[in-house]
Amino acid sequence: MFLTKNCKQEQERVESAKMFLLAITCAFVSKTLSGSYMNSMLTQIERQFNIPTSLVGFINGSFEIDMNMNLQFQFQATCPQTVSCVWKMEPRF
Repeated sequence: MFLTKNCKQEQERVESAKMFLLAITCAFVSKTLSGSYMNSMLTQIERQFNIPTSLVGFINGSFEIDMNMNLQFQFQATCPQTVSCVWKMEPRF
């Protein structure tokens, strides 16, 4: 089957969008797993060492802010073309 140039470009855009969604999904899953592990670890440390809950909440909040910033900067640094391709996709009617 012969594909025209426009059809090839559209197929590449769809593939880049799929890769973008896959990367976002993997990042979200890893962030969720690490966050749940961090919460359970902080709960155990709080109980064992009698640390106030407010301090544990501050540590947990700092961790969440750091994780969000790291994911954003890493993704922008590694996939600038993919991100720009996804946002420039135009719907076809």
